[in-house]
Amino acid sequence: MLAELRRVSRSDDGGLTLRELGRRVRHDFDERDPDWLYAAVESLRKDGLAKMASEPQAGASEMVAEERASYNAGSEESQTLALDQKVGLP
Repeated sequence: MLAELRRVSRSDDGGLTLRELGRRVRHDFDERDPDWLYAAVESLRKDGLAKMASEPQAGASEMVAEERASYNAGSEESQTLALDQKVGLP
């Protein structure tokens, strides 16, 4: 995943949609079951190795926001991520 994100970041395209990333990483990518993709991207994001296009960049804002509390027993990633969202390098 990181190799694909690096290739795209060199072209300064602003990242890949999750759908595009899934297709590049796994040739048998099935849009009906993207949970593995959401989990992988979320793990990269938490480690500071990837960012979602809607996330502010460090130092871009003076505001401080708290992380959203998880109240659901299900997967939070599937509720917040969509396959059309872009992911890129920070």
